[in-house]
Amino acid sequence: MKKNTLLVAILATLPMGLFASSVTPTTTITKMYVYKTAAVIKVKNKADNEGCGYSRSGEFIAIRFGETGSKELYSAVLSAYVSGAKVQIGTSGCDNIWSGDGTMNKAYRITLVK
Repeated sequence: MKKNTLLVAILATLPMGLFASSVTPTTTITKMYVYKTAAVIKVKNKADNEGCGYSRSGEFIAIRFGETGSKELYSAVLSAYVSGAKVQIGTSGCDNIWSGDGTMNKAYRITLVK
């Protein structure tokens, strides 16, 4: 049991880039859903589904508020959505925003493209 706890503690401290991740092709944000605790964005050109449960994961991407960097990610997404700018969205891991529909890709990076 102690070995499992130690492994979880070590994995929690590793950089996000060590886990499976993907990046959308250059795309536009076509829709945004904003809730009290999270935002979900819909993109035109989807990222690979990283094994998340929702069948359209990669097309719908989560940003969980309250996590480190979530305000900055949301600000960039909102700016891109309002201006119609093209983006690339890096995703890593899954999040369950829409509990009934399973998990979807989780954003860790937003690149605004001219």
